[in-house]
Amino acid sequence: MSRTWLSIQVDLVEGRADILWPRPGRMFAASRSHTFAQLAEAIDAAFARWDLSHLHEFRMSDETRIGLPDDEGWEDAEGVLDYRKTKLSRLALGEQFSYTFDFGDGWLHLCTVGPAKIDPLETLGIVPDRPLPYFGWGSIPDQYGRRWDGDIDDDDEPPVNPQRSDLPPLEPGWGEPVAEMGLGRPHVVRLEKSAADEVEVVLPESDRDLLLKETLCDPELVAKLRSGRAPGMVIASYAPEELDDLLGFVAGESNHTRSKKARASLDDVYARLEEFESQARRP
Repeated sequence: MSRTWLSIQVDLVEGRADILWPRPGRMFAASRSHTFAQLAEAIDAAFARWDLSHLHEFRMSDETRIGLPDDEGWEDAEGVLDYRKTKLSRLALGEQFSYTFDFGDGWLHLCTVGPAKIDPLETLGIVPDRPLPYFGWGSIPDQYGRRWDGDIDDDDEPPVNPQRSDLPPLEPGWGEPVAEMGLGRPHVVRLEKSAADEVEVVLPESDRDLLLKETLCDPELVAKLRSGRAPGMVIASYAPEELDDLLGFVAGESNHTRSKKARASLDDVYARLEEFESQARRP
């Protein structure tokens, strides 16, 4: 079979207010005759979505939106191309576009069409009737952030790890008693974060400039923010107490400044720093 199919790389960028790095990703082989609806189904399956009752949509670089038109006259759905009828043949080699799953939790993906067409027989070994993943990397987060069966709150502690003692004896080692340690309690296989762990902070360069010009922050703390992996961004690692100091300086200046513009900017910086702090506290 000739090289007529598209190779589409899909990177999961963010979701549930978390910006993911490194970004998990999957590579898909897709025919130009497949629809965007089929591509959406393939992405959701490859990224382990199990609750599919959420709105989702593709957005092209020219702001064309491709998804499921709303029959109830929802304003935001006006002008959306029907993804059940729109074919991937509209894609060009090298083109980039986004895919959003669940407008509430906002799972955003960057989709990139490869620079050359592929032969599905060479890549997959078959010619499927829908897009299929053929390569991937990274850990896929649960779509609701749940870490175990019964996890309903971010503050919940994981249950004690039974190791394999709770399993039926279907495989070697399953159903065997847990090795006892210390005072006879089962060993809990869980990594605890030390209070001394540093918190990685990534901010726009404009935030660093604002900290220097508008606050009384310790210049040494601000100087830790160095050029990051992405253009226009700075990165630093702070001990928890250092991050607390930064938050205190920002909050204090925001409460005292008479400039509404400066207050709004400082509040934005505070919110970003607070989000990094809260992420570090999560188990």
